[in-house]
Amino acid sequence: MHELTHVLGFMSSSMTRWFNQTSNSIYNSADILKQVVNDPLFGNFTKLVTPEVLYNFRNYYNCPTIDGVPLENYPSSGTFGHHWESRLIR
Repeated sequence: MHELTHVLGFMSSSMTRWFNQTSNSIYNSADILKQVVNDPLFGNFTKLVTPEVLYNFRNYYNCPTIDGVPLENYPSSGTFGHHWESRLIR
């Protein structure tokens, strides 16, 4: 199931080809991948901010203020940008 998720497009390189059903167009990567610099807890990282991701994470964690979900930022792990931040979501 894990690898199937990657095949279906959960990789930072594929996210620029995700389809936005609301606007009936391809997402602009600048609209869905936000760079965070010098965060006191995680340093520099990218967060995913599609409406679907925000809706699901806000509901799951019961936190209406979540403004994006961090992607893995540890460069030598092989998971960089292709997984949720492992310190938050195992």
